[in-house]
Amino acid sequence: MKNIFKLLIVCLLFTACEETEPVLFDAAGGQTLATFNVTSSKLPVIIDDVGSVEVQVNITTLSSVDRTVNISVDLEASTANPENYSVPSSVVVPAGQHLNTFTISGVDNSVEVDPETIVLNIDSVDSGIVNGVQHTVSLFQSCPVPETYLVGDYVIVDSNGNFASDELVTLSIPVDDDGEVIDGTVRIFTTTFLPGSTVERPTTVTLNLVCGSFAISEIDENVTCTQDSPFALDTAGDQNSTFSSSYDDDSVGDIHTVNYIEDSYGDCGNPSLQNFTLTKQ
Repeated sequence: MKNIFKLLIVCLLFTACEETEPVLFDAAGGQTLATFNVTSSKLPVIIDDVGSVEVQVNITTLSSVDRTVNISVDLEASTANPENYSVPSSVVVPAGQHLNTFTISGVDNSVEVDPETIVLNIDSVDSGIVNGVQHTVSLFQSCPVPETYLVGDYVIVDSNGNFASDELVTLSIPVDDDGEVIDGTVRIFTTTFLPGSTVERPTTVTLNLVCGSFAISEIDENVTCTQDSPFALDTAGDQNSTFSSSYDDDSVGDIHTVNYIEDSYGDCGNPSLQNFTLTKQ
């Protein structure tokens, strides 16, 4: 008798599956949902040239037919000029697939070095719903840097005199776990003393080479004076120091000056413009 009941249950399950086609696999309890796989991406556009980035769309169910996902740009939320990019109005997720990608193209008509945003919406998906989560693309001008530029050993000296005397640091291009370059316009190095600090605490400094100027990424020194905000170092913005656009200033003995803002949040007083130098060895 127990075996007869088991057989009836199995038959009912197979009958139910046949009635719900064309959905073949359902990870959302019967509801198809379309969404971006991440909420942000970067679109560097080479100066006086072009660039592109792929954005991925996911669908929670499988289907036996192609499905169209409609995409739009939220112009009110975006800051980038539409003359500098193009976004397709839709992407098709093929039958039997959970995802597909579409390409956003950029062109340097008036792209700025400082990032501007393209905010994307998923408006609809065939036989499904959307979750309203947006995807923000950072659009900015990029200048390729030779892979041999600002790489190797340098002596570092801080304007505040807080580095160890004649400290030797090694600059390199960051790579991923597979050894692939993450960003050819970035250099990283580790110092014994952070710029502006007398505390010995080996820390990695990220130096961005932004179309002829040096811009350090923010560094939180993990100390405070008022407990309201961190004592941090950051890019000097309009006061960033520059390097040769022909990349001919990196021979042995050449000195690079890197400006930065010390105490950028004003935690211990007023933010101040400082610098450190890197002398090629």
